[in-house]
Amino acid sequence: MIQKEHFSPEKILEELYRHNKLGPFYIIRPPILCEEFNTTELLSHWCHDFMTSIVSHEKGYAKDQAREHLKNHSDFYFIEKNPEHREFKIEEDAIREFFKAQSYPPLESSYKIIAVKEAEKIGIQLANKWLKTLEEPIEGVTTIFLVGNNRPLLKTLESRAITLRLKSTHRPSFENKPQDFQNFLKDQLENPSGLASIITDAQRESLVKFSKSQKSFHYLLDTLKGSYELQEKLFILLNEYFENHSFNARLQQQWLDEIKWFQKARAYNNNPAERFLGLIQLVQQLDS
Repeated sequence: MIQKEHFSPEKILEELYRHNKLGPFYIIRPPILCEEFNTTELLSHWCHDFMTSIVSHEKGYAKDQAREHLKNHSDFYFIEKNPEHREFKIEEDAIREFFKAQSYPPLESSYKIIAVKEAEKIGIQLANKWLKTLEEPIEGVTTIFLVGNNRPLLKTLESRAITLRLKSTHRPSFENKPQDFQNFLKDQLENPSGLASIITDAQRESLVKFSKSQKSFHYLLDTLKGSYELQEKLFILLNEYFENHSFNARLQQQWLDEIKWFQKARAYNNNPAERFLGLIQLVQQLDS
């Protein structure tokens, strides 16, 4: 069995990397219940550790040696805002470096990974320019936005990304007692930081019906139609639920495949039923 702590955003991306299934665009956010004051540095440390793990795997290096090699790695980039500016500027050096790096494939590794620190400080003008590169991504180039808050980015950016959230160090709902998905969903409907803050009364009613009879997928799927914020929130919650349960290697690979399909289906603007059905069915397998 794979232990709970092994199924984190870092491990998800590592597995996708090793199986050559990384997508072109990810958004990484801090935990919902984040006890860290400086979420920017928390995300930065996480990304350095993730890249270090990949270098260690590819080169066979120890962690310290891999961390040192990362400093001059030709395919791993950290893009940081000019500290004198409130937001990223199109004309600043870091942005020119980003677009240059995005324009050609990896040289040393299987993927080129470009991490953008404080991506929440990307303005509308720059976001729109970014969209053009995401519409026709270079094969083998992956961009990771490190977003230090819970406010949504430009909708057209969010819709092209897979969003993953770091695991919280404080998870009372999971640590105190095991939950099945039915009870987990009920709790989220009452949780001010869960679904309660973003759903209408009609959506709540449909989700309550689904939580009582999870074979009634239509209640959930109908509720998701036209509600982008609810779709994003549910995707994050499904990942949190899955990563906090024990599961075998077969289920892990199925989950990774479903995440990959979710990303592809969203890029082509497929309806929510196509995106979520496989994820929901796998989550229910954990409870059976």
